[in-house]
Amino acid sequence: MTRLVHDLERMFLTEDALDLIHYLLMTEEYPRKVIEIAIEDAIMIGQIRGGHIDAPSFLNIIQRAVDSSLASFDLMGSLYDSVKGQYFVH
Repeated sequence: MTRLVHDLERMFLTEDALDLIHYLLMTEEYPRKVIEIAIEDAIMIGQIRGGHIDAPSFLNIIQRAVDSSLASFDLMGSLYDSVKGQYFVH
């Protein structure tokens, strides 16, 4: 798999964070969408702080992205269960 590193990623992520991202993408330990969301969040945090995001910080960000994804999945699942069999009229 090939993925280009954006200039903003180079600017706000440390080399060890970029290595970690590469590792996570190769091992598919997390879904690619979750990793991309975490990258975007890391860049925003780096911009706000005016500094770099290292690998341990990126792991925290990705864990929050995973938790957020699970929460939204649970919400959508419970929403689906509550409206199952109902029809909506526009």
